[in-house]
Amino acid sequence: MDKIKQQAKKLIEQEIKFLAEKGIAVSGIKEDKYNFNCDLHYGKDDVKLLVYFGKKGIKKILQGNKESVFYNKINELIFGEEFFDL
Repeated sequence: MDKIKQQAKKLIEQEIKFLAEKGIAVSGIKEDKYNFNCDLHYGKDDVKLLVYFGKKGIKKILQGNKESVFYNKINELIFGEEFFDL
């Protein structure tokens, strides 16, 4: 496993540990060709956390309903800022 891929895996493991400590149900890590991902659950709400890796570095992405309270809370926890409308 190359260095950038190892860093991406370590990053998603840290995020999963942090979110689990906050009481959020987290699925196991899945590896795809260019990312690691996991599903986050709280009640009926689901959000997917993806950590992409490649030549340009590492990038965290959230997928889900941007209007849900759960998505916004996860966004705030992971990125340290609230999602807002312009």
